[in-house]
Order: sequence, then C-alpha cells, then structure tokens
Amino acid sequence: MTKLIISKFSITTFLAMLVLFCSFTTVYGQQSKVKGTVTGDGSLLPGVTVAIKGQQVGSVTDFDGNFEISANKDDVLVFSYIGFKTQEVTVTGSTLDVNLVSDVSKLDEVVVVGYGSVKRKDLTGAVSTIKSEEIEKNQYYFF
Repeated sequence: MTKLIISKFSITTFLAMLVLFCSFTTVYGQQSKVKGTVTGDGSLLPGVTVAIKGQQVGSVTDFDGNFEISANKDDVLVFSYIGFKTQEVTVTGSTLDVNLVSDVSKLDEVVVVGYGSVKRKDLTGAVSTIKSEEIEKNQYYFF
C-alpha cells in the first residue's frame, strides 16, 4: 500500500515539475506579433524594409504601408527606404507606427533603371535624364 502511495506521489511531482519547466521556457522565449504602419511626408509607404537589428529576420510593408513581424519586447526594428533616412525604433508593444523623414541628398546617388535601382557609381552604361516638363509637353490626352 505504501509503495503505491509513493509511486503516485513521484508521478504527481514529476508531472508538476514538467509543467512548471515548460511554462518558464515558453514565457522566456515568447515572441509577439508587432503590427504597424509606416508613413513618410504624410503618405503611406509601400515596400519599406523592416528588420530586427542584429538578426536575419525581416518584413516589407504592403501597398498600404502596413507591416507585421514577430519580435520580442525591447528588440530594435530598423526601417529603411530609398529617399528616406534609416530609422531604428525599439519595440515597446504590439503596435508601432513610424514616420520616416525624407533624405533628398541620397536620391542623387540612386539611378532607377527598367529592372530595379542601382547606385550611380555601380552603374555601367549610359544614363540620360528627362525632366517632367518634357513629359508634360509630349502627353496625349484621350477623352
């Protein structure tokens, strides 16, 4: 009879310790979804790169400037976009709205080509510039 009571006590203790151990590991390594919107100069920015600093985890904003990424509290998110200053923001909650500041000086270094964009110094080939006045002069309106 005492052997049966000891074995029930051992099993109960083992299961309690197992549950306690599992709950500590899930709380310690728990990541949450961080959602938010990225704007710049008053407009929503699609295609902004959102990455966790020091890790190879990232996301990109959708057409409406919205993003979602799994991150821990106190992780630092890095937001980068062509023509805007890179901004680092610390995760404090589950929602995060970021407003990027434009950086016009960096736009001179980027050349947009038909298949992407490259830095001017890395471009091999001819570059021509067309001004908006030329485009407006040659527009055809169909009504």
